[in-house]
Amino acid sequence: IQQILRDSNEARVMTQACEAMIGMDLREWVPKITSPALVVGGDEDVMTPWDQGPAGAGQQWIADHLPDGEVAVIKGSNHSTIFDGAEAHCRVVADFFRRHAGAG
Repeated sequence: IQQILRDSNEARVMTQACEAMIGMDLREWVPKITSPALVVGGDEDVMTPWDQGPAGAGQQWIADHLPDGEVAVIKGSNHSTIFDGAEAHCRVVADFFRRHAGAG
């Protein structure tokens, strides 16, 4: 995990990721997601904020426009909830899967 974190936080990797996302607007696709979906994010996430971001859609907008969407906010976590909020992240994801087993 430490190697993944080191590799994914290199300036080159972050620059490429940001360049790929500039101008990316996937809002038209959100309502087309028909399976139950869980939007998981940290309350301290500045990369994908809960409120409206530069592209016009934050995590809350995505959750609100999913036909069968749910929200899980991981307190004290940032963009990488699986790493800095692992226990809470895994708990909400496992609970979501238990409740939706066989759906979709």
